[in-house]
Amino acid sequence: MSHLVRVLRITRLTGLGLSLKHITELGDADEHPEKALRALDTELAASIERLRGMRSQIAVILDRSAPTDLPPDLGRAVADAVVPAADRSPVVVMSQVLGQSVLDT
Repeated sequence: MSHLVRVLRITRLTGLGLSLKHITELGDADEHPEKALRALDTELAASIERLRGMRSQIAVILDRSAPTDLPPDLGRAVADAVVPAADRSPVVVMSQVLGQSVLDT
Protein backbone atom coordinates (compact mmCIF):
# COMPACT_ATOMS: atom_id res chain seq x y z
CA MET A 1 0.00 0.00 0.00
CA SER A 2 2.85 2.41 0.76
CA HIS A 3 4.21 1.96 -2.78
CA LEU A 4 0.82 2.85 -4.24
CA VAL A 5 0.67 5.96 -2.07
CA ARG A 6 4.17 6.91 -3.26
CA VAL A 7 3.20 6.43 -6.92
CA LEU A 8 0.05 8.50 -6.42
CA ARG A 9 2.07 11.24 -4.72
CA ILE A 10 4.58 11.27 -7.59
CA THR A 11 1.73 11.38 -10.10
CA ARG A 12 0.12 14.28 -8.26
CA LEU A 13 3.37 16.27 -7.97
CA THR A 14 4.32 15.73 -11.63
CA GLY A 15 0.80 16.78 -12.56
CA LEU A 16 1.42 20.04 -10.70
CA GLY A 17 4.63 20.55 -12.67
CA LEU A 18 7.39 19.28 -10.42
CA SER A 19 10.06 17.36 -12.27
CA LEU A 20 10.95 13.81 -11.31
CA LYS A 21 14.36 15.14 -10.27
CA HIS A 22 12.75 17.52 -7.77
CA ILE A 23 10.49 14.77 -6.47
CA THR A 24 13.49 12.48 -6.04
CA GLU A 25 15.27 15.21 -4.09
CA LEU A 26 12.27 15.42 -1.76
CA GLY A 27 12.91 11.81 -0.83
CA ASP A 28 10.48 9.32 0.65
CA ALA A 29 9.42 11.57 3.50
CA ASP A 30 5.78 12.49 3.63
CA GLU A 31 6.67 16.11 4.35
CA HIS A 32 4.82 18.91 2.65
CA PRO A 33 7.08 20.15 -0.20
CA GLU A 34 6.37 23.82 0.48
CA LYS A 35 9.74 25.16 -0.69
CA ALA A 36 9.59 23.24 -3.98
CA LEU A 37 5.97 24.28 -4.58
CA ARG A 38 6.72 27.95 -3.84
CA ALA A 39 9.64 27.87 -6.30
CA LEU A 40 7.41 26.23 -8.90
CA ASP A 41 4.70 28.82 -8.27
CA THR A 42 7.21 31.62 -8.85
CA GLU A 43 8.35 30.01 -12.11
CA LEU A 44 4.75 29.56 -13.25
CA ALA A 45 3.90 33.19 -12.45
CA ALA A 46 6.87 34.36 -14.54
CA SER A 47 5.83 32.05 -17.39
CA ILE A 48 2.27 33.34 -17.27
CA GLU A 49 3.46 36.96 -17.47
CA ARG A 50 5.78 36.09 -20.37
CA LEU A 51 2.91 34.34 -22.18
CA ARG A 52 0.56 37.28 -21.54
CA GLY A 53 3.14 39.62 -23.06
CA MET A 54 3.50 37.35 -26.07
CA ARG A 55 -0.28 37.19 -26.54
CA SER A 56 -0.49 40.97 -26.28
CA GLN A 57 2.14 41.42 -28.99
CA ILE A 58 0.46 38.85 -31.22
CA ALA A 59 -2.88 40.62 -30.76
CA VAL A 60 -1.34 43.92 -31.87
CA ILE A 61 0.31 42.26 -34.87
CA LEU A 62 -2.96 40.62 -35.91
CA ASP A 63 -5.11 43.65 -35.20
CA ARG A 64 -2.89 46.09 -37.07
CA SER A 65 -1.49 43.70 -39.67
CA ALA A 66 1.91 44.83 -38.38
CA PRO A 67 5.10 43.21 -39.65
CA THR A 68 6.46 40.42 -37.46
CA ASP A 69 10.13 41.41 -37.67
CA LEU A 70 9.64 44.63 -35.68
CA PRO A 71 8.14 45.47 -32.30
CA PRO A 72 4.40 46.08 -32.85
CA ASP A 73 4.36 49.87 -32.41
CA LEU A 74 7.46 50.42 -34.50
CA GLY A 75 6.24 47.94 -37.10
CA ARG A 76 2.99 49.86 -37.50
CA ALA A 77 4.86 53.16 -37.95
CA VAL A 78 7.16 51.61 -40.57
CA ALA A 79 4.20 50.00 -42.35
CA ASP A 80 2.29 53.30 -42.39
CA ALA A 81 5.32 55.14 -43.77
CA VAL A 82 5.84 52.54 -46.53
CA VAL A 83 9.58 52.32 -45.88
CA PRO A 84 11.57 50.75 -48.75
CA ALA A 85 13.21 47.38 -48.00
CA ALA A 86 16.70 48.88 -48.15
CA ASP A 87 15.78 51.36 -45.40
CA ARG A 88 13.74 48.85 -43.43
CA SER A 89 16.59 46.39 -42.82
CA PRO A 90 18.59 48.77 -40.60
CA VAL A 91 15.40 49.55 -38.66
CA VAL A 92 14.90 45.84 -37.99
CA VAL A 93 18.50 45.44 -36.77
CA MET A 94 18.38 48.60 -34.63
CA SER A 95 15.10 47.54 -33.02
CA GLN A 96 16.83 44.39 -31.75
CA VAL A 97 20.10 46.03 -30.75
CA LEU A 98 18.76 49.12 -28.98
CA GLY A 99 16.14 47.46 -26.82
CA GLN A 100 12.61 48.44 -25.87
CA SER A 101 13.51 51.37 -23.57
CA VAL A 102 15.30 53.23 -26.38
CA LEU A 103 12.47 52.48 -28.79
CA ASP A 104 9.94 53.79 -26.29
CA THR A 105 11.86 57.07 -26.15
